[in-house]
Amino acid sequence: ISFDDGYGNTAKLTSEKNIVLKKDPLILGDSLYTIVEGPTWTEAEANANKLGGHLVTINDEEENEWLLNQFDIDGLYPIDFRQKIDGEPADGEEAYWIGFTDKDEEGNWKWSSGEDSDYSNWLDDTHIPGGTGSPNGFTRENYAYIGGYENGTWDDQLDDSPVPTLDKGIAETKFFRRGNSAYVVVEGPTWEEAEANANKLGGHLVTINDAEENQWLVETFASLVTYNGRKGDATTNEEDYIPRAWIGLNDKKTEGTYEWVSGEEITYRGTLDSGQFSGMSETTGRFNPETGLRDDSLPLITAFIDQDVSSIQLGGFDNNFWFPGAWEDNWSNYTHYSQGIAEIKLAPEIEPVPEPEPE
Repeated sequence: ISFDDGYGNTAKLTSEKNIVLKKDPLILGDSLYTIVEGPTWTEAEANANKLGGHLVTINDEEENEWLLNQFDIDGLYPIDFRQKIDGEPADGEEAYWIGFTDKDEEGNWKWSSGEDSDYSNWLDDTHIPGGTGSPNGFTRENYAYIGGYENGTWDDQLDDSPVPTLDKGIAETKFFRRGNSAYVVVEGPTWEEAEANANKLGGHLVTINDAEENQWLVETFASLVTYNGRKGDATTNEEDYIPRAWIGLNDKKTEGTYEWVSGEEITYRGTLDSGQFSGMSETTGRFNPETGLRDDSLPLITAFIDQDVSSIQLGGFDNNFWFPGAWEDNWSNYTHYSQGIAEIKLAPEIEPVPEPEPE
């Protein structure tokens, strides 16, 4: 398949690919970096969102260079397009979507994370006869990528780009550090999907080892999760706003035998023995009786539904039985909440991000 690279040149796209995706995230400062699938920019951004982040925001030359080194980005083509050999891209090279876009307003390039950064590294080939520089796609090409050209320069492309190997992006996820763990909010909506997204970051849904960690989770994440479509209102005592998030505790293997999905030993039991866990008790709701999953299109039934995954209450309603920090079991597609807290173990030698000096 041939395509136009935006500079009046054509190249051939073959089906032969040798993509090696990194399994473990890379860390710079307080961010985790990992590869997310596309193939479009829009799909790559959505997949980055599921990991609690966005396509990467590149703040300066040092970060741009760090990405080139970590992801081994050398460029599909030389800056001088006259040096291309039959329009073929370099063997073994990959291109990646980044978070820069002017999809909302032509010419007004912004980062999908909402961060402000004055840095850019657009391709500049205007010193070459016929070179137009980037961005050059006008209203057609509204999404930036890295890896198309040498020296880490950026180019703009269509959302569904024909550029060879441009079918994935680099996600950046900000994290909270406690000890040797990084914590982030990941999307579900089901427990299984939240766990899968935690795995993509190199971790699992959180393992809570003691009361101090439990309280820290409440204080850190109460305003960051969504419940019943609301987010950030952690102090209300309304019964319909009880922010919760999936945790790694479950009895999926053996009913009544709880374990952490990380495989760690249970050293703290929270409210596991305080009546909040109902297990296979009779439950009234709209469920598929065969799968035990909630389905609001079905009639109301009363059945013994296996509630084999768990969540932590992070804020809101407090009646001494339900309170911030309490755990409960539930079915994995409970519709009021749809996020989990992921924990990624960090190497002890990775130092915490320094706190800014007080002014």
